[in-house]
Order: sequence, then structure tokens, then C-alpha cells
Amino acid sequence: MHLFFSVGEPSGDQHTAHLIEEIRKRNPDATYSAFGGPEMQAAGCHVEVRLTDYAVMGILNVLPLIFKFIQLIRQAGAYLEAHRPDAVILVDFPGFNWWVARKAKSLGIPVFYYLPPQLWAWAPWRI
Repeated sequence: MHLFFSVGEPSGDQHTAHLIEEIRKRNPDATYSAFGGPEMQAAGCHVEVRLTDYAVMGILNVLPLIFKFIQLIRQAGAYLEAHRPDAVILVDFPGFNWWVARKAKSLGIPVFYYLPPQLWAWAPWRI
């Protein structure tokens, strides 16, 4: 079983590292890859891109990095196409992970949201 994680915030990196450790106890043969952070890497996940280095909130903070995020979204899509993980697990970071979910779904890869964005903190007008 190969799991791909997309995690863009340091708190998500911590939670996902613990999740990887728990999955490993139940399935020692599983492999893990990610756009994630250093704690996930320490837990045994192959981190393709240190996405947590780009953790920003708010449009004014995102704008200077918009072309980098577009590049990273394309890179994530190419990774999913090339490696076809058994599942994609997204952790928070909705502005980026929505695109990852869309690509995974188009490839027929199951998508799970672990620690989805909090409605009160992101897009409350969507209720």
C-alpha cells in the first residue's frame, strides 16, 4: 500500500507524522510519500517537496507566491500520475489541497481529508 499525503502547515505536519507512525504499526509494509514537512520525514515518509515551507494565510501573503503554488500544484499532479498511490490523504491547507484532490479524483485515486479545514476559519460563507 502506497499513501500520498499533502500537508502544507506545520501543525498538520505534526499530526500527520503521528498518523504515519500509527499506520506503520498496523501495516509495516506500507510506503509513504508527500508534499509535507520535516516531522513526516522523520516518521519515515519520503517528502518530495517541503510544502510546509510555503505555509501562508491570507490573500496578501499568497499573492507573492502564486506562481510558485501553481508550479507546486502541477508538480503534485505529475507525481500522482507517475506514481499512482493507493490513496491520497489531505491535511488542511485548502487552497492548495483542493487542486490535489481534484487531480487525484480525475485519476481514480481515493481521496481522504484528515483534519479538514475548519469552517469557521475558512470560507464560512459556504454554509
